[in-house]
Amino acid sequence: MKTTEYMQQLFAQGNGKTVASFALIATVTGLALWTTASGGVAAPEAMKNERYEAVPVQVERAKPSAVIGGTVVPFKEVTLTAQIPGTVEFVLGKEGTEAEPGQVLVAINDDALRSERQAAVAQYYAAQSAYQNAQAQLQRELYSPQVNRGMTGMGMPGMFDRMFTRPLENMMGQTHTGVSRYADLQARQQGVNQALQQIKAARAKIDVIDTKIRNAAQVAPFKGVIIKKFVEKGDTVQPGQPLVKFGQIDLWQIQADVPVRLVSNLYIGQKIQAKLDSMPYPIDAYVRLIHPTADLKRHTVTVKFDLPRTMRAGPGAPEQRIPGGPGMYAEVRLPDPQASQGEIVSVPKDAIVQRGSLPGVYVQRPDGSWGFRLVRIGTELSGGRVQILSGLNGDEKVRVPRRPRAANHTQGRGWTGGLATR
Repeated sequence: MKTTEYMQQLFAQGNGKTVASFALIATVTGLALWTTASGGVAAPEAMKNERYEAVPVQVERAKPSAVIGGTVVPFKEVTLTAQIPGTVEFVLGKEGTEAEPGQVLVAINDDALRSERQAAVAQYYAAQSAYQNAQAQLQRELYSPQVNRGMTGMGMPGMFDRMFTRPLENMMGQTHTGVSRYADLQARQQGVNQALQQIKAARAKIDVIDTKIRNAAQVAPFKGVIIKKFVEKGDTVQPGQPLVKFGQIDLWQIQADVPVRLVSNLYIGQKIQAKLDSMPYPIDAYVRLIHPTADLKRHTVTVKFDLPRTMRAGPGAPEQRIPGGPGMYAEVRLPDPQASQGEIVSVPKDAIVQRGSLPGVYVQRPDGSWGFRLVRIGTELSGGRVQILSGLNGDEKVRVPRRPRAANHTQGRGWTGGLATR
């Protein structure tokens, strides 16, 4: 009543601005009191509780296993070396350059080999000429024997020698015409065979030179990239000197030296869990190769595990390529019957709260309030969960942010975060 009388006095005095201000303040105050009384605005504590929910700590029985360190390697990897001496005249590119099968990676100057090939081709043609001549001499011996051309004289003396002297010499054993003819034919045939072998030798020499010319250019054996380059254009190389390291890096493997006692539990195609240095959670890998023998010094067996091309960060997440590349450190978890069986305590990743450098979680008390507790976290698990090494027993409930829901459309009039509904 006093406020009303005071406002009437102000109206009577004509102070309109002051009266309008008091009227606005009274209106806002009344609206706020009405909204609070009707439940239109939640209390701060209630709003805070609605933003979080309690999730029980998950405890799983862990299978006995052992963690073995390894290295990520390409699915295929080769080191191309020089096959001939010479000067490098072409290099495809730097590390990381992609190449298709059959594409030239490094080429060595082959001018000297091409000159040798020309000389070998000349020897080949000369051998062919010798072969043709040997064939002609053999035909001459067949149709015009040399034994008949050895008789001297002409006319009647020559005919007398062929009719009487040669048969008489054969009869007396001084000569044998058939044996002489056989020897002459064999000599001509031997000349043909030698000429033929010279042709084959010249052809083989040409093939050897062609092989060296092909080896002067090192080509990609499969689709991949240059992992490491050992030479540059203009370098002089010798046979056996490394040129480039080439690999197929779109597919990866983990190579690990596994103790002999763990190898007996592995088989080809077995699925195991692997942890890469570039990923916060484990992925599936498959046993690809188990070497048949163990290292004599370290008593370990080399085992290779295939990695998938892509992976998902969680259920419903899109597929993406595994980050990183060959050379990364990796760990594989292998079954170990001799290890003790334990439990894995895990919480959602959203439940972890960092207090400086110390991680912790909010644990729900019996009265429904929250208490902060420091924990020691381990590796990140699949499904967006984190392993807890210490700090939780497994029977608690932790606080996580409530997942967003669809917006509720308020009916009627009320206060909605600063905007009045109509």
